[in-house]
Amino acid sequence: MKNIFILIFISIFFIGCAQKVNVKMIEPANIQRAADVKKIAVLRFKNDSIGFASKLETQLSKKNVLGSQYFTVMNREEIDKIIDEQKLQYSGLVDEKTAVKVGKLIGVEGIISGTVADSSMNRNYYRTLRSKCIDKECKRSRTYYVSCTRTNYNLSVNIKLTDVQFGDIIYADSISQDRTYSNCVDRFNNIPTKGYIMDKLSDTIVQRFISKISPNKRYVSIELLDSPEIDYTDEQEKLLEYSLQYIKNGRLDKAEELLSNLLTSTKDKCFVAAYNLGVVKEAQGEYSLAKQLYEQADDLVLEPNEAIDKAILRIKEQITNNKIVKEQVQN
Repeated sequence: MKNIFILIFISIFFIGCAQKVNVKMIEPANIQRAADVKKIAVLRFKNDSIGFASKLETQLSKKNVLGSQYFTVMNREEIDKIIDEQKLQYSGLVDEKTAVKVGKLIGVEGIISGTVADSSMNRNYYRTLRSKCIDKECKRSRTYYVSCTRTNYNLSVNIKLTDVQFGDIIYADSISQDRTYSNCVDRFNNIPTKGYIMDKLSDTIVQRFISKISPNKRYVSIELLDSPEIDYTDEQEKLLEYSLQYIKNGRLDKAEELLSNLLTSTKDKCFVAAYNLGVVKEAQGEYSLAKQLYEQADDLVLEPNEAIDKAILRIKEQITNNKIVKEQVQN
């Protein structure tokens, strides 16, 4: 039975002659203490004319790790109701003492608060040189200037996560994103509205913040071996060839079957089959079996092999990371 804690995605691509597989794995939260405060509330942010706090609250509610909702987020209406009942005033700029008081009132472990420091749009005007043919053969041309506008959008947000129990800041950061568009009078580009752009910048900042306080996915490009190192029979060559094709097609089940047959047919003497089968097991989330197969390939190879060396180091790290992520989810 597949480990329910594993999220797997694979895709295949080629670089030069080497076939590779992209495996999507999961890494622990960068801020370890954040794993202890998963019941949280997002307070109103100061100067939040773009609705940043609401976007952050929504994405935190959607955060899913290992098949389960990661955060429990207090509903904003409930927060405001409790604060109103207690006649507690806050403007969005919250110190640790106030955050702890609010957190205890609403029964959460962590409070996220902050300030939208900048949500600006700046325009610069300039001229750029153009060239234009003045005859059909374009033997002669003329140059001229056109007026252009460069518009820069910037969003900066100061965010902090406060531990309600201990009354200190777990994580704080100032995160900025910007985007620039150019338009010239002779080449009209349909530039989105400021509201649309600020929404996109907000989404990016939200994801950057969440990535610090919760486990995250990452992609690893893993090389597959395709050159037999021993004399293969025609049937064994087909097993290797077809197994790689099945991996390319996303059929790991069939690739696993063929590579297992190939390894058995060589009396467990083929490091290529052992290694590629290890890659399949790693992609399926069966890290312990992958480690055994990589170590088997390492024992069989006669000289240092970069792909195998990387695999052994990677799988050890992934086993450790997977254990930490499970602990963070279960806290």
